[in-house]
Amino acid sequence: LKLSASALDQHLNDSPDFKVEFLDQLRLARERKQRYFQDVNKARVTSFVLEERLLPTNRVKVLRDDLCVECNACYDACAERHGVSRLWPSEHHFGVVSIPANCHNCHYPTCESACKFDVLRYDDSENELRVSHDCVGCQQCSRACSYDAITMVPFDLIDPDYLQLRNPEAKGGRMYSVKCDNCTGYSDLACVSACPTGALFQVNGAQLIDLLEELGPSGTG
Repeated sequence: LKLSASALDQHLNDSPDFKVEFLDQLRLARERKQRYFQDVNKARVTSFVLEERLLPTNRVKVLRDDLCVECNACYDACAERHGVSRLWPSEHHFGVVSIPANCHNCHYPTCESACKFDVLRYDDSENELRVSHDCVGCQQCSRACSYDAITMVPFDLIDPDYLQLRNPEAKGGRMYSVKCDNCTGYSDLACVSACPTGALFQVNGAQLIDLLEELGPSGTG
């Protein structure tokens, strides 16, 4: 919801109930900010999450490096289910926690607006950003993604059975946009289920702050 300053002013003047609720929410937001940033350890955690832009996300896959045995079962399981892996090695680290390169199903996805062919769109029934089988391979979504979580893969590297729903008359044909769709249509997450030590799991942006706090100021538990 977006309101101009003048419209907000008008609502505050015209509706006493709205004004009370608005000020209450403002107070709660201020208290949250103080709680996260006044304490040195919490501020360190919160700063990491904000700097990596992980707070406004619907999901974050988390890897506990202290539990990971580097068996690559997560990557293999993802590739086996989807034809090519949609999960890539971690680039962001906080103590023993790594954040693998993976679609976060952002609240405000830059990839969706970048797609000019309407093949990457939000599926309301699944609450998920999904790439159509008719992707034209223009690479605009990959370039627009803030997390490098969309990879362009040559068609000859993708299992033909995976693309069997593609329209024969679809444009393009050399590259295909690959991103995590949270294993939509399956009862589990392939990567998480395959992890033998429980090192890989998933939280949302706000839960990530709590998780890092629980691990302690050094991020080592």
